[in-house]
Amino acid sequence: MKKTILVVEDESILALLLESLLTHLGYVCAGPLATGEETIAYLTGRQVDLILMDIELAGPLDGIETAQLLRRTSDVPIIFLTGTPLVKALSVSPNCLVKPVAEQDLAAALQRALAGRPPAPPTGSLPLPEMDGATPAGDTHQLQLGDIIDSRALQTMMEQFHRLTGIGIGILDRQGNVLVGVGWQDLCTKFHRCHHETLKNCRASDARLSTAGASMSRCRNNLWDLMTPIEVDGRHVGSVCLGQFFYDDELPDYDFFRNQARKYGFDEAEYLAALDRLPRWSREKVDATLDFYASLAKMISSLSYGTMNLSRALAQKEAALRQLHESRCFQSSLLETIPIPVYYKDTAGRYLGFNKAGEHFYHRTKAEMIGKTAFDLHPPQLAEYYHDRETELFSRKGSQVYETVFTLPQGESRDVVVHEASLTDAGGAIIGVIGAMLDITDRNQAEKQLQENRKFMEATAMMIPDVVYLFDVQEGRHMYFNRELTNLLGYTNQEIKDAGAGLLLSAVHPKDLAQVKKHMERMAHTPDDGQHEVEYRIRNSHNAYQWFYVRERVYLRDETQRPKILFGIMQDITERKEAEEEKKLLQTQLIQAQKMEAIGTLAGGIAHDFNNILGAILGYAEMVREDSPPDSIVARDLDQIILASNRAKELVKQILAFSRQADMAKIPLQPGTIVKEAIKLLRSSLPTTIAIEQDIDSATAPIFADPTQIHQILMNVCTNAFHAMEEDGGTLTISLSNIELTRQALAGRPQLQPGRFVQLSVSDTGRGILPEIRDRIFEPYFTTKEQGKGTGLGLAIAHGIVKSHGGFITCESKPGEGTVFHVVLPALNEYAAAESETNEGIPAGGEHILFIDDEVILIEMAQVMLERLGYRVTVQADSLEAMAIFTNQPENFDLVITDQTMPGMTGMELARRMLQIRPDLPIILCTGYSTLISEEKARSAGIKGFALKPLARKEIATLIRKVLEECSDIPASVAGRLIPPLTDTALARRR
Repeated sequence: MKKTILVVEDESILALLLESLLTHLGYVCAGPLATGEETIAYLTGRQVDLILMDIELAGPLDGIETAQLLRRTSDVPIIFLTGTPLVKALSVSPNCLVKPVAEQDLAAALQRALAGRPPAPPTGSLPLPEMDGATPAGDTHQLQLGDIIDSRALQTMMEQFHRLTGIGIGILDRQGNVLVGVGWQDLCTKFHRCHHETLKNCRASDARLSTAGASMSRCRNNLWDLMTPIEVDGRHVGSVCLGQFFYDDELPDYDFFRNQARKYGFDEAEYLAALDRLPRWSREKVDATLDFYASLAKMISSLSYGTMNLSRALAQKEAALRQLHESRCFQSSLLETIPIPVYYKDTAGRYLGFNKAGEHFYHRTKAEMIGKTAFDLHPPQLAEYYHDRETELFSRKGSQVYETVFTLPQGESRDVVVHEASLTDAGGAIIGVIGAMLDITDRNQAEKQLQENRKFMEATAMMIPDVVYLFDVQEGRHMYFNRELTNLLGYTNQEIKDAGAGLLLSAVHPKDLAQVKKHMERMAHTPDDGQHEVEYRIRNSHNAYQWFYVRERVYLRDETQRPKILFGIMQDITERKEAEEEKKLLQTQLIQAQKMEAIGTLAGGIAHDFNNILGAILGYAEMVREDSPPDSIVARDLDQIILASNRAKELVKQILAFSRQADMAKIPLQPGTIVKEAIKLLRSSLPTTIAIEQDIDSATAPIFADPTQIHQILMNVCTNAFHAMEEDGGTLTISLSNIELTRQALAGRPQLQPGRFVQLSVSDTGRGILPEIRDRIFEPYFTTKEQGKGTGLGLAIAHGIVKSHGGFITCESKPGEGTVFHVVLPALNEYAAAESETNEGIPAGGEHILFIDDEVILIEMAQVMLERLGYRVTVQADSLEAMAIFTNQPENFDLVITDQTMPGMTGMELARRMLQIRPDLPIILCTGYSTLISEEKARSAGIKGFALKPLARKEIATLIRKVLEECSDIPASVAGRLIPPLTDTALARRR
């Protein structure tokens, strides 16, 4: 993203140039602004990346004061622009450039400031050039005396003075350097300054004289020295000296000088001769000379100071002219290199100048453009418009920006943004206008094409039945999404925009959240921008979860290669997932059905064999009971055997009913008896950690139901309660009572009428059932148990049985508080108990019966039983042999009783062949279990009777008489009769 630079510059031309430079460097230019007040107001509520501000601004606040105010509330970096020394600006900000600013210097300064790096040493500052005898004001302490006097001219002048007066002179700077020396004596030049020891004395004296004020003293070589200081601008810069003489009223100390000659190895005669040649002046002449030298020093000081000021002024002028020339060259070069047209006009609207880009834009040279107006280059209507806009800047100082269409002389139209400002002279008077044009034709065309492409893409996205979106990962917001997102999830556009990523992430199913985060991490750490896929659930506005197949890829990365924008497509796969779940459920149901089929097959096989065994046990037990005294111990034991056999018979029926291999019949019954029997069975099958409590109302009304299925309801519900308490134990409570239900209580159950009902309740103290699970417990194959534990059918079967009996079942449960199931069945209003059969007689007869069964024990038992009932009986264990016997003598038999499942020939096939021979033959078909035969099939085949094994003696006797009496041609001689119950005398006689 491009950085935004705010330009604060009150010079409109420089502001336009800076704006052009910044645009060329790839920045976004804000402003330009002209005052500190405008800058502070602009930055209230706005943000920029950097401020480029002139130190000298229009208005009461300069750039430095404005920066100090901004520092209180913002840390935005500031680069100052100045045409003055940098000291003041650098005290506020180390980032400072001196105008005019070169493009490379501006680019480097911007990069350093935006990166937060310290600025480079100031470039662009303009130190005054060094020139002879000139130094900028305020820097006179750096001047030496040799810098501000013409030593050669003074040397010549003083030599002439010496020839006239014979008086020598020395001019020394502050360091003791001799700048002018005239009239020096041989004693010094040939002796004292030729020996290194005496030279030290000379130099020490020179140094003392150069730094002292006006004084007179002897040097270390015992000669007189006089000194007058030279001051420039109040500073001591050197001295005028008079020396190497004696007063005429004193004699030299020859002993001192002889010792000097001997000490330093001078030729004594020559040394003393040189001493005698030293001038001897009167004290008046010395004083006059000293006054002259003082005047000379003042003159030198005055001339030097004036020369210095003049040199400074000339140097400053030259520097200013050079700087102006450089600035004009820079501005000219800058204008020529600016890639957009820049021009300036006078107040008459005539072009005064153009840069290269302007020539290319108009396809004309500068010579062709200079002096032309808008009316010479554009159609009248457009020219009038441009003239009116410029006239505003001629009347008052200011600037303007507007967008327009330029029609070029060759007829081509271009979209441009025009930046114009008033052009003023040094006095502030408006002398014209300066402007720059930015050709935005290509940009506008690109934006138009982009807009058309965007509309096309949006229209395409709207046609796609899936969710299409662009998502800003770092800002956590949707940049674009089509309407399918709102259509599918139900949230409004504003809700999605306001909530951003938080809405969808919070709506992800908790079980899928880890997978979604892993998906995001995989995209963040995968360097390529390939497609990534994931499936997860999202909660819609109705709090229901929908499945989505999501394909995403990184559309844009930031400078650190982290994902910035994602492009994604979300496809609603809820129906597919539901179909997959339904398929899994159907597969589970198929497996369960196959299991049930296998159980049914097994149950049928067991039932067939077990019923044969039960038939023998029950038949022999009844015959023995018939022969036993009623009140004997044997009779009581046989009664228990008969009772147990009947219970086993009912148990087989329950097994067949569970496996759907037998149809049950509803009869009026007392539910309390069945409930008590089931409780006995539960006590023997449940672990001792589960206590059983019962509350059975003895006055419970009867119901019309299948006893086996009522037993199954109770067992299934109690088994569910057992599983809830299996780990921790608990209490199982079973209650049975009468209840009255009103129409209000039966609201929502229109099939039921108000009245009396029987309620069977089963409660446990287990873990309870969660609400979301409680709504599904009666669904087939739904189970919360681990695999291999339960089929998921128990409660579903119970629910189906209750519904088939015209009742309903409910469940009340809270997690941690156990569960209560209520089974509600309609009560019978009238019920007559079956009469006791203990005193009924058993039908008997004298007909000839052919009895066929492959179980030998059954045919032996049947023969004895039927003969006791008065019948003549022929038994046969082989179905093929039986068929042969019947074929030989078909009229010899009054009735045929045959088993269904036999080797060689089934009972149905045997009956079919016999009926072909004798169509009126009464046949009874018996079976312990068969998937191939039912009572309806048997009757449709011409069979008169159908019986399920095992049969008690009375049941078979009654069925035989019923079948025989249905035949009209039975002889009266063999008509049925009742065999009375045996008396004790008859029993004794039989024994």
